[in-house]
Amino acid sequence: MRQALGLRGDQSSERPAQRREQERRTRRFVKDGEVPVVVLSPSREHGPDGPAPVNRIAAAEAALRSERAARERAERTLRETQATLQHIQTKLAHADLAHSEALAAERRGREQAEAALAEAIVLREALEARLADLTAAPPPAPEPVPEPPPKPSRSTAIKPRRKAAASTIEREPQPVKWWLPSYKAKTRAT
Repeated sequence: MRQALGLRGDQSSERPAQRREQERRTRRFVKDGEVPVVVLSPSREHGPDGPAPVNRIAAAEAALRSERAARERAERTLRETQATLQHIQTKLAHADLAHSEALAAERRGREQAEAALAEAIVLREALEARLADLTAAPPPAPEPVPEPPPKPSRSTAIKPRRKAAASTIEREPQPVKWWLPSYKAKTRAT
């Protein structure tokens, strides 16, 4: 530092030499256009190097927020899709069970139908054999036809008819009176 200030005692002879060299140099001033000028304005958002640091941070934070929101939407969609997939798999399993049960019921019905058909075939063969036996046997003797009873006189025929008509009237059931409360009470009790 002392050397830079020229305060060292051993170089005192050099001091005048340095001054002479500096004096020999002529001072030259810069002319317009020789040095490029860059104007930095704090009011502008973007400089030559890109956006201002505050704006870059805000932009990065906004991008981060949008990416987080997109991730949350994607995760929500994934959860909904997984729930839908599980629901569809459950439906498929239920449909498979119902299909298996329907096939089993159809097999049982077919087996029952085949058993009933076999039984009907056996019965038909037995009936055909019995019919063949009956047609081969001699016809039975005809039974005598009974004589019709003699016709009663007109006066006697009327009386029984009246008695028969009276007995059918007595035997005829009474109509059901469903609109009566007593009938409704009977049906509720049973």
